[in-house]
Amino acid sequence: MMLSSAARQFRSIARTTTLTRCALAASSTPTHSLSIVTPSSSASSCFSSSQQQQSQPSTASLVKQLRELTGAPMMECKKALSAEEVQNDISKAQEWLRKHGSAKASSKVAGREALEGLVGIHISNKGGSKVATLAKVASETDFASRSESFSSFVQSVADAAASNSSSNDDEPVDIPTFMTTTKNVDGQLLSESLNDAILAIRENIQVDSISIMKPSHEHSIFAGY
Repeated sequence: MMLSSAARQFRSIARTTTLTRCALAASSTPTHSLSIVTPSSSASSCFSSSQQQQSQPSTASLVKQLRELTGAPMMECKKALSAEEVQNDISKAQEWLRKHGSAKASSKVAGREALEGLVGIHISNKGGSKVATLAKVASETDFASRSESFSSFVQSVADAAASNSSSNDDEPVDIPTFMTTTKNVDGQLLSESLNDAILAIRENIQVDSISIMKPSHEHSIFAGY
């Protein structure tokens, strides 16, 4: 009888100890919580500012692009882009160079001897508008006359002369009037195109003569070589 009572007491103590251990284990288990961190407004603004700076072209790339478009020297392109009224705008920089750089370059080279150059030829044998034009343009050196800027200008003068030919083509062409009143295929006055060429090449360039010819007979054609 005494052993039976002791056994029951031992079972009760063991069960109480087990429940206590489970309670302690449950209380010591770490709890996990989920928190959402939102970026501050200052961090967001810094990020957007960084993105905007990366999307803007660098000064070096703008200078390179302007040089390719105009042929102007690097320092002239930098000066144009940094002008107050330009603010790194390529179109405004081109206009700035035409107003300031071209005029300055033209005044520096004016009066220099120009004995080299090219003759531009335009021939059209289409229908009743058969016409041939010759444009003789002089430069200071043979090196300049072989440049793309120079040859493009010479050809544009010959093309413009053909487009603006009239019935009075036997009369000599007044070069100053022709240059200040006639436009090339891009809609630019030839006088402005001449200044752009001078700015790119940095030599004295002169349009010496322009000849416009039309056939004396309807079955005649023009040919160049």
